[in-house]
Amino acid sequence: MKDFLNKFKSKTKSKSGMSLGETLVAVLIILLVSLSLASTMSLAANQYVKTKRKLEANILMSSLCTIVSDELGYATSVKLDSSNNVVSFIGNNYLTDKYTGKLASLNGRLAYVNIDNNNEFIELLAKSAYSNGMKVEMQEPKYNSANNTYKVTIYIKDPGDKPLISKTFDVININGVPEYAS
Repeated sequence: MKDFLNKFKSKTKSKSGMSLGETLVAVLIILLVSLSLASTMSLAANQYVKTKRKLEANILMSSLCTIVSDELGYATSVKLDSSNNVVSFIGNNYLTDKYTGKLASLNGRLAYVNIDNNNEFIELLAKSAYSNGMKVEMQEPKYNSANNTYKVTIYIKDPGDKPLISKTFDVININGVPEYAS
């Protein structure tokens, strides 16, 4: 057996460098290190995308809450259905023209539905605000007569409709008592 090993060593050993066995071991080690580095980088990239999407969802939620609070808080001529859901109002803050309409989700974006103009949709934020394919859904604002507020719930979802963040908040009604739609 010793003779076999000596013959193998003499045939595989190069006088100018590493033996075949040493080269194979070195290549194997480099492959293992490369694989572990690649998998670590993949995990880090995925985590980065998730964190970035969550942060952008928080920024979008903040913007939407501000717009909805301002629009509903200063709205006039608010009409309610029998369940106290807001059917229509005239916005006095965000929109430059005074339209009768309501807030609604359209194709994953929050918009003002202009009832005066054939249900035209006026987006409240630019398309670029909905980065990474985020979608928004909003429940119809509901009026609470006991404390003169509107309860609003907004959901932000990822492109696969998985919830990223949601927020329920009250908007104080500043401009008079809503009426029931006829």
